[in-house]
Amino acid sequence: MNAGSVNVTGSTLETKTSGDGDAGSIAITVSHDGAFAISDSSINTSTSGQGQAGKIDVSAGSVDITDDSSIETKTSGAGNAGNIIVNVNDSVNGLQTVKS
Repeated sequence: MNAGSVNVTGSTLETKTSGDGDAGSIAITVSHDGAFAISDSSINTSTSGQGQAGKIDVSAGSVDITDDSSIETKTSGAGNAGNIIVNVNDSVNGLQTVKS
């Protein structure tokens, strides 16, 4: 997804796999001075099989994560969780890292 700004509200963006194939990646690219905001939503990739979970790549001028939103990648199988890459030119609000 490429845009001047992106606002995700009350939604789920996800890719997942339960077999040998890999889950897809999610890439969100906002202009270098644009905002990416996520509210009451989740963006995730996951695997419960042999395949790898996809990576999540967010690039924006600013990132705002609110109202119990999450950006995550996870595994419950033999495959690995993907990477999360966040490139921000200005500010980040609400970003936490958790390893489980």
